Amino acid sequence: MLENFLSDPVAVERRRAGELGPYLDSFTATVSELGYARSTVRERLRVLAELERWLQRKHLAVGALDEQVVKQFLDKRRRQGRLRRCASRTVHHFLEHLREKG
Repeated sequence: MLENFLSDPVAVERRRAGELGPYLDSFTATVSELGYARSTVRERLRVLAELERWLQRKHLAVGALDEQVVKQFLDKRRRQGRLRRCASRTVHHFLEHLREKG
């Protein structure tokens, strides 16, 4: 599914190899099925890449992702003036997706 939104095969494999990688194809399929435009799905993938890098810097695994961790991530982005418009919806939707996947 990532191949439908990322044109570089190396980028696709790099994303799949990351901490969030095992969940990206199913998340991408979910938001795609909801009718989001290609550009919106790509933006959501960028937000999740930022989240993944932030988790790595904090030495947190995906299993630590909860509302409090999401709030810390969003607060940090807000303080930096780098909070993207859809970031909050994206990370909360992703957290919900993770919970549904167990």
